[in-house]
Amino acid sequence: MGLNTSHNCFSGSYHTFHALRAALADAAGLPPLDLMQGFLTEELLDNREKRLRLMREARNRGFPPFQLPFRWDDLPHDVLHVLLRASDCDGSIPHAACLPLSERLMELAPHVAELPVEEQPDDVSNEDDDDVPGLARRLPAFPASGSGAWERAMITFSVARFAAGLKDAHDAGEDVQFW
Repeated sequence: MGLNTSHNCFSGSYHTFHALRAALADAAGLPPLDLMQGFLTEELLDNREKRLRLMREARNRGFPPFQLPFRWDDLPHDVLHVLLRASDCDGSIPHAACLPLSERLMELAPHVAELPVEEQPDDVSNEDDDDVPGLARRLPAFPASGSGAWERAMITFSVARFAAGLKDAHDAGEDVQFW
């Protein structure tokens, strides 16, 4: 089972949806999503190495972590918060936020595409296909499935897809529903 939304905004795993929202928060210059109100978990608090890495990232973005979690109300208003804070199991995005949020996602899409990825040395490959000898040498290299580059490509695609679905919901005069 995974997460689905109306208007074909998103259909996929909860992990991918979290990665999408985390990438959008990063692209918007917000604190790391995992340090935000509603996302900070005891598991993260117990993982000293990850917690300190995320706190350094927050500090580098101009958000000194005096008190965790970061509170949404303490951040400057951004329509992106509607998506970042929406419940991923039974939430919704109100019709009034759909068009501005769609425009904001399209504004952030190039920044999401440029976010650094954690690559493995052999992340990009074209293995030779035994059925068609030499075919791999004639094709461009594609990111290996499951690699950092592949995940970033899927997240970037998901941003554009979500924006298009939000526009469709706006045009239909409807909210976007999550289930």
